[in-house]
Amino acid sequence: MFVEPNEAIRGEVGKLVSRRRFLAMHATLRQLYAALVQAEPDPFAGRRRRDEAVHRTIELTAMLGVERRTVER
Repeated sequence: MFVEPNEAIRGEVGKLVSRRRFLAMHATLRQLYAALVQAEPDPFAGRRRRDEAVHRTIELTAMLGVERRTVER
């Protein structure tokens, strides 16, 4: 039985790609957690992304709506 080289190689290449992705993810998470331990900002997010994440966390839009309804009377 003849197996096309692409089919035989595809599994091995897939394993290598998966391993490289896993190792890259592992390195990224190590850097991220190291930054968290040092109370530093996420090293992979720019300032705008960090600010947007904080705004989502504290629900800034909802808070501004409350402020408009209560303060601006």
